[in-house]
Amino acid sequence: MSVKKKTGKAFCAALALAAMMAGPSEAGAVTLAETQSSISNLQALKNDSEAYLTELSNQLSTLTEDVQALQRQCAETQTAIEVVQVELDAAARKSEQQAEDMKMRIQYMYENTENENVISSLFSAESFLEFLNKAEFIVSVDEYDRAKLAEFQQTQEEIAEKRNMLQAELDSVAALQEESTQKQNEVQMLYDTTSAQIAEYAASISDAQSMQAQLLANVQAQQSTLTQLVGETGAAVTQPVLTGDYSAAGSQDHESSPSYRSSQSSYGYSGSVLTKQGGVNNGPSGKETYYNLNMSGVVQIMRDAGYTSEQYWVRSDGVKMFGDYVMVAADQNVHPLGSVYETSLGMGIVCDTGDFIYDDPYQTDIAVAW
Repeated sequence: MSVKKKTGKAFCAALALAAMMAGPSEAGAVTLAETQSSISNLQALKNDSEAYLTELSNQLSTLTEDVQALQRQCAETQTAIEVVQVELDAAARKSEQQAEDMKMRIQYMYENTENENVISSLFSAESFLEFLNKAEFIVSVDEYDRAKLAEFQQTQEEIAEKRNMLQAELDSVAALQEESTQKQNEVQMLYDTTSAQIAEYAASISDAQSMQAQLLANVQAQQSTLTQLVGETGAAVTQPVLTGDYSAAGSQDHESSPSYRSSQSSYGYSGSVLTKQGGVNNGPSGKETYYNLNMSGVVQIMRDAGYTSEQYWVRSDGVKMFGDYVMVAADQNVHPLGSVYETSLGMGIVCDTGDFIYDDPYQTDIAVAW
């Protein structure tokens, strides 16, 4: 095969690749910008969930302390109830014993006066003083027994009341403990669910980052293939020349373009400017050269990378523009695809790369229609 035919085929391949890349992207294809947006959204959700998880962790700690305190209170109240129950049982036994003693005394009194009644016993007294003493003794024994019985019954009632109060307190504490335990279980479920959600977000972020890396690799591979195929033609593919003052649709006077205004006012560059005659310039970011190639493939690469709203056009001074920025080729290890930095012709956006980077990785090649 002749060199001429080989060059012609390479040239056709370059044009075919450029046309393919310039064509409409496949429906549903995910762009770099969409992937980055997805990563940002997922990261924001993950951050929110982690903050919520911290809040839930604090709630769990507080609820755990509350439940433990209530458990201690329940145990203490139960112990107090058991002590009071012992007192109540003792008082009941004492009251029963007092009643039994009183019955025995009454029985004794009647058994020792079986042939005469109490009144006869009283009137058998030899003197009035003896009569009073006997009557007083009988009355005092009865009153003592009744008073003691009433006293023990009162004590028994007070202890029973105390026991009932403690039981009510125990029931209340137990209810609080059950409520706190239920709340603790609910918060634990939320904690577990949020932890699982964070793990899902982390996995989704990892997947999106892998997709982003693959898209970047695809873009760089397309750029490399395009540069190689175009280089094999042995000649530059020129941009269609705009006549006169480049007043074709999409172009505008370079001094009124945002890019030119930015280069003059934003960073105040006032040094030498790259020209067709000079060919090389030492600009604000280093060495500058220019190249004139068909940019349709490069534009498609930028579209695939997510830059879908920017328009490609040519400024009236022949500088090729992408939106408001000068299109430049650079070493993407130094200036990544889509990064913006200063050139002598305005703020440039990295859209392309080239073999020149092997000689000078800080060189900038500006796209023009010269």
